[in-house]
Amino acid sequence: MFTKKFSIIIPFYNSKKYLKNALNSIVNQKRHNIEIILVDDASKDKSIKLISKFKKKFKYIKILRNKINSGVGFSRNKALKNAKGKYIIFLDSDDYLFPKSLLKLENFIKKKNFPDVVVLKHKKTTYPVTNSKLLKDLDYKKKSSEKFIKYLYKKEVPFSDCWFIAVKRSMILQNNIFFPNTHFGESEYFVSKTICFMRSYSCFNQNFYFKNDRIKSLNNIESLTATVSVLENLSKLTQLLKNKKLILSKREFIKKYFKNGLGLFNTLLALRNFNELKKISKFIYKNKNYFKNVQLGKKYDNFFSLLRKKNIFSSLIKYYEKIIKTKIIEIKKIKSYKDIYVYSKSKYSTAIIKIMKNEKFKIKGIIDDSIIFKNEQFLNYKIMNIKEFARNTRDKMNETGIIITHPKLIIVKKIMKSLKNLGFKNDQIISVKF
Repeated sequence: MFTKKFSIIIPFYNSKKYLKNALNSIVNQKRHNIEIILVDDASKDKSIKLISKFKKKFKYIKILRNKINSGVGFSRNKALKNAKGKYIIFLDSDDYLFPKSLLKLENFIKKKNFPDVVVLKHKKTTYPVTNSKLLKDLDYKKKSSEKFIKYLYKKEVPFSDCWFIAVKRSMILQNNIFFPNTHFGESEYFVSKTICFMRSYSCFNQNFYFKNDRIKSLNNIESLTATVSVLENLSKLTQLLKNKKLILSKREFIKKYFKNGLGLFNTLLALRNFNELKKISKFIYKNKNYFKNVQLGKKYDNFFSLLRKKNIFSSLIKYYEKIIKTKIIEIKKIKSYKDIYVYSKSKYSTAIIKIMKNEKFKIKGIIDDSIIFKNEQFLNYKIMNIKEFARNTRDKMNETGIIITHPKLIIVKKIMKSLKNLGFKNDQIISVKF
């Protein structure tokens, strides 16, 4: 029986402008032992008309449609349940695959005796622009999930997007690995569970995936929906922590994902208004049983204590106020400087800037080295890269303070090193995390 090698899953919503490029990057490779599964998440533009033309020409294209906008997690799950390929590849609708990459990957997988997971080499428009160092570091002679997990745990490298990997479909089904049905941040659960249950992996160190991070498509949703989605994702992670099949090192690994997710929740919570906090408290009340009997240590006591209170709304308000108060104390360490810059354009920066404005801080500008932000504005502040920032502050360096808002320690260290090389001192730089 003819077996499809790859199922390439592409969820989309109003993506007519970019879908053609994504699809062409696949069909132009002329691989007929694949299937492309497109999931229309109730688009309102002419995306469906575009992909219908592709389907007429290429019989290995499947189109699934959601009646209502249901989110990326739901859409990917729908595609997974319909997939027939030996391996699953996830492609976002505004990204593309490199030429001849599917044939090269197919040959690589055969050579490596069909591992459960293949870590894919990608390039992207935002920092870090490639994962080549990660692939090199993970390419041990004797590979195991334990070594993989140990490395990610120790280095804290970003590894939470499903397009990082190609996954054997049989492993997904055997271990019931699916996405939370959420609108935001759904990949963390899928990726972390995949890593914990894989038995083998290999690193494909040839250009495969191009991530086209656009300003409007970036993972920067700051809405109430995003906040609730992050809570749902956290509830899924707590259920995974209760899985008795996981050894201690894997539980500690999942805790890292939980910690990152909690930091994101705290960030988004800081952006909410009174009525939105009420809605969040109702969601917590309905789902508090998911968080029962989870032991994560004292670091997380503040979060779990609010789940144990009878009046969750009142508890959530106190939790919210404590987050804000803690950030104010941290930010005040740099208040004496005349010109204050925020390093990194993100939802974390949005939350910090909101707090700073409430405390009457004067913000001079935003620093971010991603090329897509060049000459852009963020919250009415000009975005500049580090070279431009260096030129602007050369004559008044002693009057300048910098707040780094990036959540990843490895990136923070690199930023601090760059600033110190310019001549900034330790007391002029602070890193603020949620």
